[in-house]
Amino acid sequence: MLLTLDLPDQIVNHLENKASVLELSVNAFTSRLLESVLYAPQDADSHFIYTLDQSSPTDSLRELTAKIAASPPDPSLIEPATKTIAEFLLELENDPPLSDEDSISPPEWNRLWAEFEREMKEIDLADEIADGRR
Repeated sequence: MLLTLDLPDQIVNHLENKASVLELSVNAFTSRLLESVLYAPQDADSHFIYTLDQSSPTDSLRELTAKIAASPPDPSLIEPATKTIAEFLLELENDPPLSDEDSISPPEWNRLWAEFEREMKEIDLADEIADGRR
């Protein structure tokens, strides 16, 4: 069934923003929103009142940060250091990361990529033969 709604621009913008965050079309998001309200359990005496969420992304971020700060630390997530900063800097000094001068040239990259693709095709073919698909 097709239903056309005439909504204020502010609500349309809000629906578009929420739908975008969820990677849905506005129509799909609005349909899900209406379904959630219509099928939600409610008391016989309760009345549905829609208030437009006026909170900003900054407010939500502050709330999330406060929740994270209030949560206790999880020791299983802590990785102890394996070296000091001085040791790390010394390693970088002795074995620096590749510079632009040390990077692979486009022709060399293309050659290596073609070789990789050829090897992958060989592996795929061997897998198909082993699985009886060829």
